[in-house]
Amino acid sequence: MVTPFKEDGSIDELAFVRLLAWHESMGCAGIVVSGTNGEAASLTLEERKQLFSLAMTHRGKLRIIAGTGSSNLGETNQLNRHAAGEGCAAALCMPPYYFKNPPQEGVRRYYEKVLDAAKIPILLYNIPQITDTPIEIETVRALAGHPNLGGIKDSSGSREFLGQLLDAMPGKMVMVGAEPLLLECLRSGGGGTVSGASNAYPELAVNVVRLFDMEGSAPMEGSAPSEPGARGSDGTEPSRVAQERLNEMNAVLRAYPVPAGAKAVLKARGLPGGHMRLPLMDLDAGQAEELVGKMRDLGLPLEGP
Repeated sequence: MVTPFKEDGSIDELAFVRLLAWHESMGCAGIVVSGTNGEAASLTLEERKQLFSLAMTHRGKLRIIAGTGSSNLGETNQLNRHAAGEGCAAALCMPPYYFKNPPQEGVRRYYEKVLDAAKIPILLYNIPQITDTPIEIETVRALAGHPNLGGIKDSSGSREFLGQLLDAMPGKMVMVGAEPLLLECLRSGGGGTVSGASNAYPELAVNVVRLFDMEGSAPMEGSAPSEPGARGSDGTEPSRVAQERLNEMNAVLRAYPVPAGAKAVLKARGLPGGHMRLPLMDLDAGQAEELVGKMRDLGLPLEGP
């Protein structure tokens, strides 16, 4: 979830609580707080702890995952301890993101220390386009048996790597960050998505999961459905149609700076998206108008909640 900031750069707690309630009302199962789209790298340690506490107080039925990734092992462990103390469901932990492409042995040892110290399930977070540090499959295999490892969020966008993860982590939660892979992840036995684009339109990803569940875990395209009625009258699976709808929105949103685009859409929907924190900046008026116009052209809702 995005972190809504006031114009002076401070956290808008009332807006944050309102967004939590909105995501719950839209059918989301849980929220990542202080993650990539939450501008975690621009937050102080105390602010991140503040958000964990605020989210747990106002979570409703949402599961709260704490974004605890840092370029500092001590800070990561400190955030994990706080998240555990607050009762968060899990912690999402990217590899250190300042040192570019360190040896994979170093990455493995780093995560071993995180896992050994954890009092909360840890989700690895593979997002090499941001960290410049991939979590390679052999590192995943080496960590897969650790009792404190809950799973992984993979934002690489690689179908091949997704398949390798599902094979390497039996019994663990595998989720994708690349929204176009959501249905494929579900059909392959994965757990779903942690979706940055769902800041703007959570109902689209929720609909993919809902229809997939209704279809009874239908097999991949080209195979017979697992139960009668899994396909529409024209032979098209509703979950596939929903996935294509999600893809259309995602392609438009991702053409604009992240997460400024999502905040602009939230504002157009009558929700308190808030401002960006420097050095990131809000979309200018022209960009925001263009983005909202493209969403309108897709027939997506822009009325208030």
